[in-house]
Amino acid sequence: MGKSIKATTCVAVYIAYWAVGTILPIALLILCIKMSIRLLPCLLIFSIILFTLNIILSPFSIFKITRGFYGIFLIFSGLLYAITLWFTGLLLSYTIWGLFGAIFGILLFGIGVVPVAMIGSIVAGSWSSIFVLVFMFIAMMASHLSGGAIMSVSFNQESEV
Repeated sequence: MGKSIKATTCVAVYIAYWAVGTILPIALLILCIKMSIRLLPCLLIFSIILFTLNIILSPFSIFKITRGFYGIFLIFSGLLYAITLWFTGLLLSYTIWGLFGAIFGILLFGIGVVPVAMIGSIVAGSWSSIFVLVFMFIAMMASHLSGGAIMSVSFNQESEV
């Protein structure tokens, strides 16, 4: 009698783990998709504003006093570009390939939604979507790399003093 209760309990626990392990990630993915539908217009507007500010404020990298602050500003801008790129890739993957494409993109180390969205955009012939994804990727990488380089120069000059 006791062995059958233990066996039943083990089976119930395994079924509960399976249900939570399967349903919870899919529910979180659907929540991320719904969140991206709501947040993406605001993120795109903020990204455009930050990109404009990055260009306008670039002369601040010349002066020693403001160089560090501008480097930090570039790095944080790159983070916003990365978030916008990820949400754009997630929404495009879901729109073109459906839930399977979004799940497959998430399973590719979490950042796979962007390549999946690019491949889907190529297959669908949506060249404007590819342009947006490539431009956001270049802006993100350029912002991170230039911000890091400016911070490195600023840090080296401060340590020499």
